[in-house]
Amino acid sequence: MAYMSASSTRISSDPSAMLEESILDFIHGFTVEDLTEAARSAAKRLMQDQIANQLACSQLPWSIRTLEFVRSQMRPGVATVTVHGDKMSAIDATMVNATFGHAFEYDDAHRESASHPGSCVVSAALALGEEVGA
Repeated sequence: MAYMSASSTRISSDPSAMLEESILDFIHGFTVEDLTEAARSAAKRLMQDQIANQLACSQLPWSIRTLEFVRSQMRPGVATVTVHGDKMSAIDATMVNATFGHAFEYDDAHRESASHPGSCVVSAALALGEEVGA
């Protein structure tokens, strides 16, 4: 299944461009319209699933212990901790929310990498979005 439209932004074909520059060019030129409808739908579903996991697992004992630990050392910021509403740095909110999202291993799984990327990716994206006012 294709996730990028035929007109999507391409990584630079300039052989002298550094990889980092090419990736930055791609990111800066990327818009949600570059994704196919199927990819947008899948992303929405994964985000909803991840937030539901965060809500459901935010009261588990190990989730509460993680929140308490981060509260004891947190940096100030505007990113929100799911359910509890604490405001802290994007890094700290990501740590707490990702822990909530993966706390009972109901979150998405990527078979090839044997990982659960959604808890980290969604938590970081939302926290950074809050931090930059997106």
